[in-house]
Amino acid sequence: MQSTEISTRRSLIHTRSVRFESYQRQEGLSDTEGRLVDVKPISIQLPSRQVPAGEAVRRYYSRWYRDAKTGTEPQSTESSERTA
Repeated sequence: MQSTEISTRRSLIHTRSVRFESYQRQEGLSDTEGRLVDVKPISIQLPSRQVPAGEAVRRYYSRWYRDAKTGTEPQSTESSERTA
């Protein structure tokens, strides 16, 4: 998204994508799942592995539960970090 004209040359160095999706469950809870993915346009060497250009450097995933009737949030929440 560009709001003003940029007069200098630029090179993409990082892309972060964030996506949220919500679902209604039969038992009255609703789930919201969130995903965050980081991608580099160049190959990089991490301490644990080589990441080719265009592949995910890291991925985060989280799910929240909510009672749709009362608006309260149960204690059940999942979260994880996944490296591609």
